Amino acid sequence: MCYTTLMMKEPLISIIIPVYNMERHLRECLDSLISQTYKNLEIICIDDGSTDNSLVILKEYTEKDSRFVVISQKNQGPLIARSNGLKVMHGKYFFFIDADDYLMPNAMETLYSRMDKEGTNIAFSNFILNGKKNFKFKKSILTVDEVLTDVLNSQAWMFPCWGMLINKCQIDIEYSGFHLCEDELYALDLFIDTDKVSFVDTPLIYYRHFSSH
Repeated sequence: MCYTTLMMKEPLISIIIPVYNMERHLRECLDSLISQTYKNLEIICIDDGSTDNSLVILKEYTEKDSRFVVISQKNQGPLIARSNGLKVMHGKYFFFIDADDYLMPNAMETLYSRMDKEGTNIAFSNFILNGKKNFKFKKSILTVDEVLTDVLNSQAWMFPCWGMLINKCQIDIEYSGFHLCEDELYALDLFIDTDKVSFVDTPLIYYRHFSSH
């Protein structure tokens, strides 16, 4: 795939996707990454011991787009898959997405632009779940205290680690050893490690509530 010199001057973003038996939704997810208006991407797909055609599909995409990297491992769950993706990535920024979700075409461009403009180390957006927006934040820049207050005040609060664009140079990117609610624990660790984050109220990711492991 050829990119203009201008595109290649943009910082590399590594998108990391754990994949386990997701042949039903995988192409929609991967096509949404190919369609991103921000082109300087590294797309790291970790096949977590799939027993369906997921790995075949992933290899298909490596043949048509050189930005795809596929890693195979025995089934160990999404936490280990993401951790292994972090170990091999080359990007200045990283972004997790699940293999049954998909992005709006301007997702990476919007998140990077906001982070760059506002001088933050994390940028995230609202997302659509069951036809509705999830977050109720009223501001575009949030402090750690504001995020944690929302966590404490919401009984049905969900804050996954996927859907966040993260500057690896400023954030401790190591996963904890927890498997229970690892998404939320990692997200909270990231927020505690920085002073402010950027929030885009426009939904940029569509989430399916689907357990793959």
